[in-house]
Amino acid sequence: MIVKRLSGESHFLKCLEISKIRPRVGGTIPMAEEPFRKAFTKYFTDSEDAYAFGCFENDNLVSWMGLMLIENKARGRFWSISTLYTTKFTSYFSFNNEEIGLLIKTAFALAESKHYYEYYYSVSARISNVYERQIQKNTFIPIGRYDYIELDTVPANTRPTVDLYWRLMGEEEKPDDIVIKKRILRQEYRNEYNT
Repeated sequence: MIVKRLSGESHFLKCLEISKIRPRVGGTIPMAEEPFRKAFTKYFTDSEDAYAFGCFENDNLVSWMGLMLIENKARGRFWSISTLYTTKFTSYFSFNNEEIGLLIKTAFALAESKHYYEYYYSVSARISNVYERQIQKNTFIPIGRYDYIELDTVPANTRPTVDLYWRLMGEEEKPDDIVIKKRILRQEYRNEYNT
C-alpha cells in the first residue's frame, strides 16, 4: 500500500463515495453531498493548511483522511484529522490496519515537519476508551512521545459553545456524546523533522 496526497474533482468524488459506505461510524452519520463539498473541497486543492491523503492498493483508493493545520491567537499552532474513512472493515477499529496506520503515520509526520506539535481530536464517548487502547497498541506511530489531555465532553445532539469543538465535530451535531481531546508532543521530540 502507498499513501499519496489527493487532489482534484475525481479524488474528491471517490472520497465522497467512500464516506457513504457505512450508515454510521464513530458517532457520526455520512454528510450529504453539499455540506461535504462545503467542508472538504479545500482539502483537494494545493492548500498549505488543509490536506487530503489517500491509501492506495493496486491503484485503488481504499482509505482516506483529511488533515487541517490551524493557527490562532488563543491556542497557537495545532492540527487535527478532520475525517478518516476506509473501505476495509473489520469487526473492530484498529490503528494497526495497514491502510489506517499509514494514513495516521503520514499525518503525524507532516504536522511535526511543519512544527505543529498539538493534535486536537474528537471521538464518540461510546468508543473513547477503545480508541485510546488502540492507539497504545499501534505499530505505526511511536508511543510515549505525546502527553494526553481530555478537554471536555459535548452531549449528544448538542452544538458546543466553543468554536474549536464545533470544528472538530465537523460542524454538525452528533448522535453520541463526543469527547474532545488533545495530545501535545513532548519537548524532547520536537524538531526531529526538517521543513
